[in-house]
Amino acid sequence: MPYLPNLGKVTIKNSEAMTMIASSTADDEPILHHFQFHTHAQSVNTQSVNINLVTFLPNIKGKFGLEEAKEWPVTFGFNAKGGMDNKQFKEYFKINIAPLYPDAADEHGKRVMVKVDSGPGRLEVDFLVEA
Repeated sequence: MPYLPNLGKVTIKNSEAMTMIASSTADDEPILHHFQFHTHAQSVNTQSVNINLVTFLPNIKGKFGLEEAKEWPVTFGFNAKGGMDNKQFKEYFKINIAPLYPDAADEHGKRVMVKVDSGPGRLEVDFLVEA
């Protein structure tokens, strides 16, 4: 799609950076919080977060596109820079956003619009079609 601007550029991160995603819906429900930490771990088995952090993070309660309200946990991700690339953003979207609206469809009353910044993965045409 040549008419779309190429805004999805990687931001500069130092070794102490992290990304936090927090937002709300148009109905003023909080979107699930997500923290993307930096790590030097070489495998998923050696990644870790101090458990004390989790004790201060409440679950998010919301109805979103469901019949009844439900509690959702805060999620975490890790990589060498503490940010998100295309693959990690898609994974975040599939795990944190899509389940909130299981009946989303291209029909009246079932459409969902997600507004995000211009970071990596947000303008990838194949992902936009899938989402």
